[in-house]
Amino acid sequence: MKSEAGSGESGGISGEGPGGAAIEKSKTFEWSGTVPEGVVCPACWGELSAAIGAEADLLVCAACGRRYPVVDGIPVLIVERAEQG
Repeated sequence: MKSEAGSGESGGISGEGPGGAAIEKSKTFEWSGTVPEGVVCPACWGELSAAIGAEADLLVCAACGRRYPVVDGIPVLIVERAEQG
């Protein structure tokens, strides 16, 4: 089922969501260095803060100290991939 809206004019990738509704997906995600509201450490639910340095972009948990990498602009909030702080 094709939708007349979203014919690719915005440069995104179009597709269909649940129920056949048209959706637009962005081709890229740019990491702004800020943690969106409601995003917490998956291990302890502690508050995350951004640590942008020369080595790598990280999200750091204030409660348990785990450091989550930001890969290609996408925060990887997987406990097994986190570094202990």
